[in-house]
Amino acid sequence: MTMGNMKAGTFLRKYSHLVLTAALGVIAIAEGIRIGTQFAAETFIAGPGGYMTVVGIALVSFALVGALSILGDNNRHKRTQNELGALDIDTNTPPTKTAEAIAHSRILRLSFLLCVGYVLLIKPLGFTIASLLYLGASLWLLKNPLRRTLLTCIIMFPILFFGLPAIGISVPRGPFGF
Repeated sequence: MTMGNMKAGTFLRKYSHLVLTAALGVIAIAEGIRIGTQFAAETFIAGPGGYMTVVGIALVSFALVGALSILGDNNRHKRTQNELGALDIDTNTPPTKTAEAIAHSRILRLSFLLCVGYVLLIKPLGFTIASLLYLGASLWLLKNPLRRTLLTCIIMFPILFFGLPAIGISVPRGPFGF
């Protein structure tokens, strides 16, 4: 393995989540616009493609913020290395991750996978069921008690089922009609 391949592999391993987030965002925006042009709606956001477009814009924004954050961290790291080099301190040893950082990284990755699963389940299950599954899984992942998680999902069901149509927001319906 050459040095260039190793650097590319390390780069992809470290930053592939940003590329994937941006790609899913672009797909969601394109699909939202496609659906929005097929159906007439009173307003853009109340139409069937409005929500998907907003989610896509949010995903692309998160990817851009992440990329800018990484660029800022790289500049800070270089500046710190230069300052430490003047002090004659070894900067080639990578910093070790704490157990808390590893746990945080695990939760962050699982949250990202939950978001991807949520986006993929909206069309086959419908917005209401997919949202409730996502909400329950997220609360469980964040270590909320089962009683609180179930109560939150029970309270959110009528809000999603009755509230959104009551204010004129059209959401994808699943096989059970909600």
